[in-house]
Amino acid sequence: MGNFMKKNPKRSKIFYKEISRLMNVVMYHPIPCALVLSLLFFMDVEYTLFMAPPSSPPFDLGFALTHSLHRYLVDRPSLNTFLAALNTVSNDGLISSDRFLVTPLIFFCYSDMYD
Repeated sequence: MGNFMKKNPKRSKIFYKEISRLMNVVMYHPIPCALVLSLLFFMDVEYTLFMAPPSSPPFDLGFALTHSLHRYLVDRPSLNTFLAALNTVSNDGLISSDRFLVTPLIFFCYSDMYD
């Protein structure tokens, strides 16, 4: 790079002028520059990670962590029904669909994924 600068002084001035412009952008706009750098970093990480093969079964951490709760509720259907009722009733009565609290309890109560 040193020989390039000595042989082409006009290009050398242009090079340093562009570097100066780039440094001004970084100094006066640090947040967008940080966002661009983080985007490039995460794009690099995302496309170089080892991905799970398509033939592997899906893994859901929620299912894995609540497996024992599911088994417990399968053995006690009355408790399951009671908890399902508690999940759908609030202080105002039945919850409308726009305010419905989504919890994994109903899904696990009626799911036969583990059976």
